[in-house]
Amino acid sequence: LKENGTWHVVERRPNKNAVKMKWVFKKKVNADGSIRFKTRLVVKGYSQIEGEDYFNTHAPTLSLGSLRILIALASRFKMILHNIDIKTAFLYGMIDADITCEIPDGLFEFDPEDVEGFVDPVLQMEKALYGLKQAGYVWLRTYMCSLKSWGFKQCQTDPCIFVKTINGKKLIVAVYVDDTIILHESNADLRWLLSHIGKHYKFHDEGELTWALGMEVGRTPSGHYWIGQQRYIKKMMQLVEPIRKKVTTPLQASLRLDLPCDSPTIDPSTYKRLLGSILYVAVATRPDIAFACSHLARFSTDPRSVHYEQALRVLQFLVNTVDFVITYDRDEDFVGFADASFGNCRKTG
Repeated sequence: LKENGTWHVVERRPNKNAVKMKWVFKKKVNADGSIRFKTRLVVKGYSQIEGEDYFNTHAPTLSLGSLRILIALASRFKMILHNIDIKTAFLYGMIDADITCEIPDGLFEFDPEDVEGFVDPVLQMEKALYGLKQAGYVWLRTYMCSLKSWGFKQCQTDPCIFVKTINGKKLIVAVYVDDTIILHESNADLRWLLSHIGKHYKFHDEGELTWALGMEVGRTPSGHYWIGQQRYIKKMMQLVEPIRKKVTTPLQASLRLDLPCDSPTIDPSTYKRLLGSILYVAVATRPDIAFACSHLARFSTDPRSVHYEQALRVLQFLVNTVDFVITYDRDEDFVGFADASFGNCRKTG
């Protein structure tokens, strides 16, 4: 933080709000099972005053739909998906407001000379810090300006996608907070971009994309990309106990859930929590359960045990088909099917 020039020490000014800060300690488990301890200094953004400590806070992120389109394009045009992670991304954003912060305990314990001569010192912020309401905005603004200065053009339909053509070959950049997904046709173009990013930002090169927005991403031996959510489904199994039996369809075909029933009521929050978890899978990688989720969502305000049991059945169907993935091939023809009807609903039909 000190090397990055995140702040400088000043005397407290009368009638000037000083935003509070705190230390956050986390224990993280690495992929190999080892444990590492992480410390982060964050700002208590709730103590900021609008119009004085912050103005614009809007920071768009890459949408799930846009990401799936990019994966499909990568398969169609034989492009490679690469992923990098910008280290301490928010610290690169230049502050757009006059912000002073209280000095947290222990910050200058090993550098007491930094506060010598001050009666009531505070921190004058120069760059963004985690927790500031405008942190995401100023970071994205800084990063987008860099991409544009390197010749990238911003997509009109998704502001987090940037495109550049080099010698007739496309180079596409998609930004999701501190993650950058790169689609490239040439390794030379990738090296060119990484060298430019490295001159301005420290980053971790994670290689070919394997994980994004809660989805696993892979590539078949023939070069076709696929997306799935095996890990997400297995994690849901740990939070909610499925019905533990073999099912071949998401819903029981002969059961009419819209008919009046006297089964016990279920806590709506419990029902919505389960349904919301399943719904994310339907939206991301499993359209085969989309109708089941939509149908069960009709009963969110007054769920009964029969509805909850059917939601558990959908979860069990996901568990039984956990290895199902969407694979994007290079066929130009796209065929879709729809069989939807609300005419048989007893309440609205």
